[in-house]
Amino acid sequence: MRKVLLPWQLLLLVVLAWWLLPVQLGGRTAYVIVNGNSMYPTLHRGDLVLVRRAESYSPGQIAAYRYPDVGTVIHRVVGTAGDRLIFKGDHNSWTDGYRPTPAEVIGSYWLKIPKIGGLIGNMRSPLEFAILAMVIGAVSLGPAALGARRSASTATRVMPTVGSGLLVAAALSLLLGALAFTRPTRIEAVQEVPYTQSGRFGYTARANPSVYDGGVVTTGQPVFRRLVDTLQLRLAYRFSSPQPHEVGGSYKVLAQVGDDSGWRRSIELVPSTPFRGDGFERSFQLDLRRVQQLLAEAQRLTGVQREQYTLTILAQITTGGTLDGQQFRAQFAPAMAFQMDSLRLQLLQPTEGEATGKSVQAMLRVPTLEANYLSLGPLRLPVIAARWLATLLLLGSILGLIALQGWSRRLLEQGEHAVIASRWGHALVDVLEPPSAEGIVPLRDLGSLEALLASAPSARLLHARQGDHHYYYVMADGQTYLYAAEGR
Repeated sequence: MRKVLLPWQLLLLVVLAWWLLPVQLGGRTAYVIVNGNSMYPTLHRGDLVLVRRAESYSPGQIAAYRYPDVGTVIHRVVGTAGDRLIFKGDHNSWTDGYRPTPAEVIGSYWLKIPKIGGLIGNMRSPLEFAILAMVIGAVSLGPAALGARRSASTATRVMPTVGSGLLVAAALSLLLGALAFTRPTRIEAVQEVPYTQSGRFGYTARANPSVYDGGVVTTGQPVFRRLVDTLQLRLAYRFSSPQPHEVGGSYKVLAQVGDDSGWRRSIELVPSTPFRGDGFERSFQLDLRRVQQLLAEAQRLTGVQREQYTLTILAQITTGGTLDGQQFRAQFAPAMAFQMDSLRLQLLQPTEGEATGKSVQAMLRVPTLEANYLSLGPLRLPVIAARWLATLLLLGSILGLIALQGWSRRLLEQGEHAVIASRWGHALVDVLEPPSAEGIVPLRDLGSLEALLASAPSARLLHARQGDHHYYYVMADGQTYLYAAEGR
């Protein structure tokens, strides 16, 4: 009886799995898809290039490195500058702007697979995934099946479903690995951190109690200029965010007088003042006589007199610090506006008894890295999980094939009877005497017996033993077939 050796396809699969182990899992191989024509005619768009780490790199070598803010670049080393390497694309007339150190180089050119990178990069739909899987599966299964027929090895027939399943699993793991290891595990994203700034104004003034209750003008009430010369103003500023923060800044307050022609003049009420923490409160005064003097001087010089002006109290606030661990800076300008004539000041959009101003919610856009995903039809799988899944699936398939081959070898060493008993033992009927029938048709090999039983699943399978010889009789469609085998 011939011994069944370990198939060379299986050994080659083990060697390739070890040799092609990606750098992310401790190997020395990385996978780069060419995206441009800078290396034409050596490399073309869509080529998949395998690069391997080296101890050093010298001019003339093609190597891949990570260009900051650009990504992975594969160009040729054309020189050195101190401890850094100078790269240039074969099709470019200029050298690369970034010069990496040898430690920053991903690896040097080892193998190119034309166009397959474009197929991997463009694969999105389940149909494309299935087609490529079937192609790889067919390529993987073809040599194994051919080898089985050439060697007439019955062990490969014992569990064809399991063996085929393991080979398909290996092919799918290679496909999944090609998809996962050519994509980064994390991608750049923007996280929005919310924060709110609010600024509220208010005012009070002492006045004739015959006109105002309690002799006090409050926010929202008109200010009669014959009764009030000075307004007491207040400003309250607050910064808030649900995220950790530490802020501070500065502010100043202006009184702006203007008219509908666009003319404007500013009076500084509070000079630039620093603050620390989430906010501040500040009280200050507005001298209405000074405002009137400014208007009178403008009227005298221009000869233009208007019945109404606007008076705006404007805060200019600059806030900065850290928000959710990120540096930021923001400007904020709450305001309180009055309509002013010769008799009174009237707050625009008055809300009697309450402060007036504004509240603004904004977002700090923080660059961050987030997990990258593979979209396989309705399934979204993290790239890092896909890498581990592909690796474990490949290793599991290899170990399964090794175990299946070992089991088949041991089975064959026991003889063909052990093979038949392992597969059709549930249907065997042991008899002491073989059936007597004329015109028994002999079967020349185990494959013929398998084919017969497959075509006639209801056929009877009888077994008789004489010494080390086993005789199997199949009775189907009125005909008796005989196969003789050896075994313990």
